[in-house]
Amino acid sequence: MNKIIIIFFVFLSLVSHSQKYVISQNNSKSDEWVIVWGGKPSTNYGAEYMVDRAAPHLNCNNVIYADYQVSRQKCNEIIKKVSPNGVVTEVYGFSRGGYNAFMEIGKVKSVWLIDPLIPQKYDTPFGITNVFMIYNPSVWDGGNSSRLKNFSTKLKPVNSIRVDMSHLKIPNYFFNTYR
Repeated sequence: MNKIIIIFFVFLSLVSHSQKYVISQNNSKSDEWVIVWGGKPSTNYGAEYMVDRAAPHLNCNNVIYADYQVSRQKCNEIIKKVSPNGVVTEVYGFSRGGYNAFMEIGKVKSVWLIDPLIPQKYDTPFGITNVFMIYNPSVWDGGNSSRLKNFSTKLKPVNSIRVDMSHLKIPNYFFNTYR
């Protein structure tokens, strides 16, 4: 029985997902919120990683920095606890968090994709959304690399920036250059 419990605990530890988030209510007079999703693994590149890169550039916004495992619905619940009339107007996503941000195209004013993972079905109407993407296809496997290149052609050239730098340098470069 003890072996089963230990094995079950190890299994839970391996499959459990980080759901960390950091709330930064920088403008209590505003109901507008920004979500910034981090990458994978969350323990290294999640919410806290994104706070370090983005906070100095988003210091006038209400922001929730979240691990990619924190859903939009969960972010909304968290925001409503501190800002009952809060509404998400912009989202940022780095790496695996870019997938989450991508899924918000057509639902928010702005989507900022930072070397993102792109869904396999990426033909989505932009609607009200302004989309910006900075990416390096050479750091991804063939599937995502092709999707990044193809999706970039759907964006205005000024909103699609291809860079030649390591994956982990792109968030700093993005926030220092474009925000």
